[in-house]
Amino acid sequence: MGPKKRGTRASKRVAEAEAAAEAAEAVEAVEESETKETEEMETESSKEESETDNKESGAEEEPPAKKSKVEEVNTSSKEAEDNNGTTKEEENNISDEAEDKESKSEEKSSKSEEKSSNSEEKSSKPEEKSSKSEKSAKPEEKEKEKAENGEDTKAVEGEKGDEEEKKAEDTYCGEKIDPGMKEELDRFWKAVKDDPTDFTGWTYLLQFVDSKNVRGAGREAFDAFLKRYPYCYGYWKKYADFERRNGSVEKSREVFKRGFEAIPLSVDLWLHYISHVKSSDQKDDLPFIREQYNRAIKACGKEFRSDKLWDSFLKFETDNKNLKEAYSIYKRLLRVPTMGVDGGKQFDKFRDFIKSSHPKELMGTEEFLSLRKEILDVLKEDKVPGSEDDGKTEEKVPGEEGSEVASDEETLAMKERLIFSMKKIFKQTEAVFNERYKYEGQIKRPYFHVKPLERSQLKAWNDYLQFMQDGLKSDSKTKRAETVTIEDVEMLYERCLIACSLYEEFWLSYINWLESLEGDHVDQLRRVFKRACTSHLPNKIDIHLRWAAFEEIQKNFDKAAEILENMEKVHPELTSIKLRRVNLERRRGDDDKAVLLYEACIKSAQDDSLMADCSIKYARYLRLHLHDTDKAKEVILKAIEQHPKNVKLYLQMLDILLHSLPLDVEEVSQFLDRAAAQDFKPIHKQLFSQRKVEFLEDFGIDMQALKEAHEAHVKLSKEMKEKMGQEYGQGDPWYSEQKGESISTLDSTRGSADRNGSQSYAPVANSASYQAQHTMAYQSNAGRYGTYPTQYQQYGASYASTGYGGY
Repeated sequence: MGPKKRGTRASKRVAEAEAAAEAAEAVEAVEESETKETEEMETESSKEESETDNKESGAEEEPPAKKSKVEEVNTSSKEAEDNNGTTKEEENNISDEAEDKESKSEEKSSKSEEKSSNSEEKSSKPEEKSSKSEKSAKPEEKEKEKAENGEDTKAVEGEKGDEEEKKAEDTYCGEKIDPGMKEELDRFWKAVKDDPTDFTGWTYLLQFVDSKNVRGAGREAFDAFLKRYPYCYGYWKKYADFERRNGSVEKSREVFKRGFEAIPLSVDLWLHYISHVKSSDQKDDLPFIREQYNRAIKACGKEFRSDKLWDSFLKFETDNKNLKEAYSIYKRLLRVPTMGVDGGKQFDKFRDFIKSSHPKELMGTEEFLSLRKEILDVLKEDKVPGSEDDGKTEEKVPGEEGSEVASDEETLAMKERLIFSMKKIFKQTEAVFNERYKYEGQIKRPYFHVKPLERSQLKAWNDYLQFMQDGLKSDSKTKRAETVTIEDVEMLYERCLIACSLYEEFWLSYINWLESLEGDHVDQLRRVFKRACTSHLPNKIDIHLRWAAFEEIQKNFDKAAEILENMEKVHPELTSIKLRRVNLERRRGDDDKAVLLYEACIKSAQDDSLMADCSIKYARYLRLHLHDTDKAKEVILKAIEQHPKNVKLYLQMLDILLHSLPLDVEEVSQFLDRAAAQDFKPIHKQLFSQRKVEFLEDFGIDMQALKEAHEAHVKLSKEMKEKMGQEYGQGDPWYSEQKGESISTLDSTRGSADRNGSQSYAPVANSASYQAQHTMAYQSNAGRYGTYPTQYQQYGASYASTGYGGY
């Protein structure tokens, strides 16, 4: 075995083991010796330790019988100490003799390990007298064992935790799933959770779960997607196929039911559902299949592009030789202005159908006999007695074969009558189609997509809706080929909202129209609001506020509060929503909740101006609604402390003080002084100063205080004159009016440089036109005053003589 490398953890463990083994051997030899010799041995070992610390290579010689044992013990203790703190330089300085001793101790380690178990009981007494290295070895061993046991326990616990995590990773939505598949699925989910509007990310997720056929993961993905995009009828079809492929027919039908509730106008979804029914265990139940077709026709038969549904229904009835039902379907179809009306396609199919069928097969017995009677009456009228054809027709003898069958002429006449009667109806339908087609032809994308619509498409829908609504008005001046019904307009709105579901203005237009109708449409309005706000426009503000107002009008305060609260979570930065919540609680009488919401609104205000506005509203609510003036003052004063430069807060505080009873003149005066002392704009400082003067004149009781306020105002006005000129400009009308001159409330005169009681305004001369007009009037009318008695002038002299003139 090579020399032991020092300074490592492994060498430390070997040194500890060697120390323990050699200590046991030394104990056996030392027990037989005298106490005196043991003390000498300990003395020598301490000397050897000190010599080793001084980096001396050798030790004093001891008796040969005992030297090797003690040296080995001391060497082991020294190695244990060196392993805790020696450096490479110290290791290089260790003598060759120490290395030899170490090698000898390593050779004897195997033997000492065998004897160590037997010497554990005997080692208690010598251990008390052994060196410091022997005392430190045992605690280190215990700590080592504890650490190893602890590591083992942690390892076991870690293995159990890993197993549980592995089991959890192997399941998804309660089903087992491959860990790699779960990791990939989590990546797809992360993409759509980070950005729920990422439509392409959703499609990748749905493609993944659809291809893997994991039922729980697939349901979760389809449900989440269709909750956000319920107008994607193609994914309702995929979802139903997914459930059926996984063996759940009932779940598939539930998916179809949810799809019809979300988008009942989807012709493709109805056809896909009927195809499922035809391939199920109910494929031979013709009445049930016919019932499903009728459900589909009722839901979307008036849709402009519903011809595929009508054609499928007709084919179903003709394939099953049910011509009466087929004839009934044609009579309904030819009254609906669908795309198949263009060019008379549907009518051509109807005509071919009538020509290929006998009238008796198309209608009930009573209806057929009534038609035949009409035809026979017409044929009799058309025949002229004595004509060439009269008597030529051989009549069958009653009872012979073919005697009951009508003649070809009679049959042909009945067919022509059926075609002619429907042609009149079809002409009216064609006229309606032509009126609508100029709008229908402009619609290029009637289905839903997240891509924005072009402006021309939005205008086309808006014009079409307006055209149909005008047809409802009885006072419409334009002649229309159709009589528009409420159902027609409602159908058009529903079609419009499929293509324009992401545009709030069309939802609001639909709501406004429903509210304008007579009668009770509360349930229908609530359904429209719910569809718009929960699926298509979850983040739009206006329609949510309208919904909350609608529910509040219906006295459904809890629902209104829930709507506003959810909207606040979506837009926490909007104070208007918070104030809506406050006023809702106020209207329903929950003042405690309103106070809490006001305080939260003030706390969450993002800028000074907004915080001031909320504080003012709160103070008004406290003073005017709760009659708590002290609390209102507290709110405004707190706001002023936080935002001392906001003028609106000071004006609101002044309003509160002026309307507090009894009026505290001193408090108002001090507050106005405080406001005027703030670092406001010159116009605001002068405003508060002037308000103080006016207030003291109206309500003050100390004339000296009024005089001082007036003098301070005059002084402030002069100081603000230059600043206001810089702020407003010399040519500003307001500045020209002010000129820095104040209103005097003491002598009712304008301020001037020398206030001597005289007129402070500059004298104004009459204009030239006014002077000329006055002169003409005097010349025309004042001549008569010239005839006054001449003694009139003597009165003045008499006054002077009597003494009045000297007065």
